[in-house]
Amino acid sequence: MNKNGKKGDEMKRIKTLLYVLSVFSNVIAPPLLAQGNGVEEVNQAFMQYNAAIIQKKGEEAASFLSEESIASYSKNVKLALRGKKEEIKQESLANQVQILIFRHRIPAEVLKTASGKEIFIRTVNEGWLEKEAIEIQHLQRFFSKIKTLEQNFVLLTKKVNGKLILLLWISSRVMV
Repeated sequence: MNKNGKKGDEMKRIKTLLYVLSVFSNVIAPPLLAQGNGVEEVNQAFMQYNAAIIQKKGEEAASFLSEESIASYSKNVKLALRGKKEEIKQESLANQVQILIFRHRIPAEVLKTASGKEIFIRTVNEGWLEKEAIEIQHLQRFFSKIKTLEQNFVLLTKKVNGKLILLLWISSRVMV
């Protein structure tokens, strides 16, 4: 084990994932786009979603949300209102930050009556979604899963027309 220990291994995995995403965008994506399997439509929709966020058009951006995304916003609104420290700590770091933003930027009276979709719209209209958050959402939307299998391989898949498609297997021990 080196000085960095687990952090060193984690950085290698992150570098490997970034390398894979780079390879995907330059090598694997063009043939997929040429096959007309829905990837182009996904990217066009994302570009419209991204433009709506940048232009602070909450209603338009909300039209691209899945039911799961709206449910996630609704859950975070409830946690912002009534969540205990222990409950919130169990959420992902992104959700924890979102919950804290809701608590500090949105009056409790609004949180009590607004839906998850309405809170999302307000978040966009206020310009609280940053470019980095948009990019992360794009990766989460484009890749349906990133699984670590036996800590030796990573499986990248995405959904196209409701079908799960295998994109790439890589060894997480590859040095980048």
